[in-house]
Amino acid sequence: PGGREHHARTNMAEWMGHLEGAEHRGMRGPVNTFFMPAMAQASEALLRVAIGEVVAEFKRKGGGDFLVDVGYAITAKVTDHLLGLDGTDHPDFRHAIERIMKTFDFNLTEEEWRLADEEASALRTFWTERLRARIANPTGDDVMAQLIRSGLFDEHHLILIAENILAAASDTTANTSTNALHLLLRNPDQLALARKDPEARARIPVQAMRLVSAAPTSGPEGA
Repeated sequence: PGGREHHARTNMAEWMGHLEGAEHRGMRGPVNTFFMPAMAQASEALLRVAIGEVVAEFKRKGGGDFLVDVGYAITAKVTDHLLGLDGTDHPDFRHAIERIMKTFDFNLTEEEWRLADEEASALRTFWTERLRARIANPTGDDVMAQLIRSGLFDEHHLILIAENILAAASDTTANTSTNALHLLLRNPDQLALARKDPEARARIPVQAMRLVSAAPTSGPEGA
């Protein structure tokens, strides 16, 4: 309750994931079409290249923190692709999202609230300026360009969708890739199978999400 006067929470409260009924369906329905299997498959070749670049850089450096150097680096590639960004024209979203999402915790300090509010305001300003420019020239095949051309949403709702996609993709993408590696290293027989069997490799993301939740708000599915 104490967070209701903070930008970090009031901005987030408008995201489609926090809406109900017709308002929720009105936003989520058009957005869902971009996350169906056929759309994901259409992006597979591009993402394979992007992920290959991230892994190659990780190997070149001799390793590091997998969650940060691979998981979140892949997240950046994915969200840039979805939202029509080029990776060099925006702030570091990772820390912004971390600070904003921390407001789900209990007993935040005044400093934590201050940082979260600053990040929420900066994120809202970024997307307001970016989407105004894109509305004037909605070229491209990314999610935001196609939603703009559809005419289904006004500027404010486009901003909410961009923020929501960015936040929803951040931890889930990074955590799923890291959880998958952890599970494979804990089960060397499955790692060996994945290395030689393309069908086994294709099942890794689904199995990782089934066994270990990508988000802290849900538990693993039973066998």
